[in-house]
Amino acid sequence: MHRLSIFILLAGLIFSGSCLAERSVENGDSTIASELVLVRDGRPTATIVVSDSPTDNARAAADELQKYIERISGAKLPIAGDAVPAAGCMVLVGKSKLTDEIRDLDIPSGRTKNLREEGFIIRTYGDRLVLAGNDAEPYLGTRYAVIEFLHRLGVRWYMPGEMGEIIPKMPTVALKPVNITQRPDFPMRDFWEHARGNMAEECAEWKIHNKM
Repeated sequence: MHRLSIFILLAGLIFSGSCLAERSVENGDSTIASELVLVRDGRPTATIVVSDSPTDNARAAADELQKYIERISGAKLPIAGDAVPAAGCMVLVGKSKLTDEIRDLDIPSGRTKNLREEGFIIRTYGDRLVLAGNDAEPYLGTRYAVIEFLHRLGVRWYMPGEMGEIIPKMPTVALKPVNITQRPDFPMRDFWEHARGNMAEECAEWKIHNKM
């Protein structure tokens, strides 16, 4: 039993270390890793985690993150609920039990008639990356958080549909410590167009990809 416990401990340390390029250090109230690795040499080293009862935005955002990380690196990150924390690095998409555990994590929330509560955060915390925002209707905060993260990896959506996409290729997906909060300068960001076939659906997604 003693040897088995040691083996399990060592296995956990090896797995958790695979997603952190260097040892974590304490910085005030936050644990900051020098580099968080989501994919290494085409192999996943992180798990996408959503609430067991996610918002529609969080579910769509998690699926989109999984899709584009696979197109970038060839690695498909698994998606799990928050009932049992996954081993190793975690990408926390949307609010969940795990985001509630992080001190001073100010995820935009609420809605008033002035519609000024929209926004999202992108933040690393040790071996966790938080991509979350205000998902109160009509806001798309968590989707915008994922879109901004993908944009920082080099993904672009210049036109509606796959023809307008630019997807970089990289076998390793990693990021430095980051703490970003974004809120729009004005609540209405849209335009109207005439479309037929699947053009309306593609245009709607293109608007979201450009945070409209």
